[in-house]
Amino acid sequence: MENYRFKIAPSRDAEEMVKRFLPSRSELTISCVPAHGISETLETAARLSGQGYRVIPHLPARMIPSTSFLRKILAILAGSDIGRILVMAGDGAQEGPYAESLHLMEDISELSNGSFQLGIVGHPEVHPHVPNPALYDALLAKQHLAADITTQLCFDVKILRSYLQRLRNDGINLPVWASAPCPLGRDELIDAASRLGVGASLHTIKRLGPLARRQFRHGAFDLEQFSLALGPDFAGLHINTFNRLNALPLSLMASHLTGATQ
Repeated sequence: MENYRFKIAPSRDAEEMVKRFLPSRSELTISCVPAHGISETLETAARLSGQGYRVIPHLPARMIPSTSFLRKILAILAGSDIGRILVMAGDGAQEGPYAESLHLMEDISELSNGSFQLGIVGHPEVHPHVPNPALYDALLAKQHLAADITTQLCFDVKILRSYLQRLRNDGINLPVWASAPCPLGRDELIDAASRLGVGASLHTIKRLGPLARRQFRHGAFDLEQFSLALGPDFAGLHINTFNRLNALPLSLMASHLTGATQ
């Protein structure tokens, strides 16, 4: 697999880490940390876009206080040459008119005359707060507004491949980016991923069973083996870096990092 995106959380040193370890034109998704708010995500995205990176900010629907604020967001992104957004409902309290991502996507499309490419989130595993049938129905309802799907973090290739097959069987032909972790050690990765609501595959790596032994046979999560096992049917790998870009393998850094879209 040659297409990669890297998930970055806004922080004091995140931008310096990106510039140190990732070449310009790499694709980055910028998460939205509730404690910092949307503004920090937008500011980080704008600065990295100005450095030549291809940036996709996260936009949680429930964190947007008003439609007028959404207009400001879209103006900032357009002025920063950012044309893609990863839209999600978000897990926090609803602060404005948007309880779900569908209505937000509809307003973005209308307010921008369709000028933004909108990504959506797929859930191959059980969500800790929302029944999976409801999540899947929501995905079906908004697929016509979406450019691609990014899965939630998952450690099990079989689960991801099964999820992709279900999408294809149901006529959903959007490109799917499979989320995976950067190659941290097992204990460190379990600690980081436990805060993200990862499903059953997290429990399997907590136990020293076959999956854990296979994925951590060299002491850290084997991202390259994971990528090979996924096969060619995914659009690419969406790597949750946990802002540990120094842990990425050199062989990955030497490969094609510019993503599937131009």
